[in-house]
Amino acid sequence: MKIIINLIIICFLYSCNQKINNENCNIVDSAKTYYIPDVSLDKKLIILKYDNLSNEFNYKLKILKKIENEELVKIVKIEIKNKYDSLIQLVISKPDYIFCSSFLDSLNVRSYSTNINEKKQVVDNDYGFFIIADFNFDYLDDFALMSFESGNGGPIYEYYIQCESKNFKKDSFLTTEMQYFPEKIDYKNKLLITRVRANVNGVNVNYYKYNSENKNWILLKKEALFKYIVC
Repeated sequence: MKIIINLIIICFLYSCNQKINNENCNIVDSAKTYYIPDVSLDKKLIILKYDNLSNEFNYKLKILKKIENEELVKIVKIEIKNKYDSLIQLVISKPDYIFCSSFLDSLNVRSYSTNINEKKQVVDNDYGFFIIADFNFDYLDDFALMSFESGNGGPIYEYYIQCESKNFKKDSFLTTEMQYFPEKIDYKNKLLITRVRANVNGVNVNYYKYNSENKNWILLKKEALFKYIVC
């Protein structure tokens, strides 16, 4: 009888422990996307972990708030690890202007590598704050990080390209020239195509071509499309 009672007590304690663990690590969805907030008066920190956006890497994003304005992001640190949880690289970004609230929806990410949220509806050119894709058509996972928001054309991104060493390097052309996330990634023709609202009556469509031999980009073509209003 004592053995049965002891087993019941052990099962009860284990159940309570599991409940506490689940409360501390909130599982947001069935796709194993985790949102683990750590916002304290000392650290001013938000932590996001993703293990399902790439078949090769896991990512941990640490978002630090500005002391003078807690609504804005000061620094984003991205820990890139392999699937054995060994650190490969630490990328540090200082966004120009982005709200901390943009990172609170941990599901606002996208992966063209593992198809997570790939077909999710895009509103105002917002493809998510963190996106995995192959931008330079070498079959390696690159990533884009939102760095500026509230513009008329939608958010602006920083682009990081994976090197052969598995380290990541910011692509200056995509970051400073293309800026907006491409509406279409054309693997066959090695094109990134952006569509950005110019004003209430039109949009600008830009075609960026990649040369794999020279490893550089050019702006191939620009189109201005207008909506005609019939009175």
